[in-house]
Amino acid sequence: MDSEVKISIIEGDPIYSNIVEARLIKIGYSVVSTYSSGQEAFKKMAAALPHMLIIAINIPGEIDGIETAKAILSRYNVPCVFLTTSADDETLERVKTVHGAGYILKPFSDNDLRIAIGLGLARFESLRQVREENAHLKLLVEEIPAGIIVTDSKGLITYVNGTAQVMLKWKDPFLNTNIFNEIVKIVDSREGKPIEDPFVKVMGMKAVWWLPQYAALLSLDNTKIPVAGNISPLCNHEGTIIGMIAILFPIAEINYLKYRGKAQF
Repeated sequence: MDSEVKISIIEGDPIYSNIVEARLIKIGYSVVSTYSSGQEAFKKMAAALPHMLIIAINIPGEIDGIETAKAILSRYNVPCVFLTTSADDETLERVKTVHGAGYILKPFSDNDLRIAIGLGLARFESLRQVREENAHLKLLVEEIPAGIIVTDSKGLITYVNGTAQVMLKWKDPFLNTNIFNEIVKIVDSREGKPIEDPFVKVMGMKAVWWLPQYAALLSLDNTKIPVAGNISPLCNHEGTIIGMIAILFPIAEINYLKYRGKAQF
């Protein structure tokens, strides 16, 4: 076991805290601090900065172990394994609100403790990597010179990047409506008539729909913006269609710079 993995304990019962500490050391972990309440842990956590918390759900003070874990996770990004004597549905549901948290019922064996910590650290590392990948993806999406709009399977917009907001002149996304067909209207740039219902077209074809030559995006103030691009189904890892994604590029005759932060809604 890697003794460089540092663990802090939050447990109101000093005897039980000592027992947990001894067992952690026995299985190869380094205990860097112990606390008797959530308030104490939150105030002193910066000095310890452990890799993992072992925290009792029922601890003395104004906040219990679950609320303490949330506060520490939010500020210090430290994951946890909860210790509890209760396995009721309400407790389990509250534990689920703490990202990456593990859970052990008292009494537990050394092996239970080892497995929970190992899985907790691995789970938290996976979540960290996903968050970093999502942050990089979001940055990339925001830098693409195109409007990007994502919907769910019912045609409700779940994501719109900054470029799309400016192209649509959509000041307050999701404030009044997020129905794709009410916000995103593709028309013939020569006549202003709707070309097709993009949502019905894409979900019906279950394939990529490339915008026709004279397609234009009709902004919310009825300005026609000639666009090129496509709208395609969005699938999960099982291949089930869970929505669609529209990628709309202002075509060459449009001065794109006015859609990059300098435009006025």
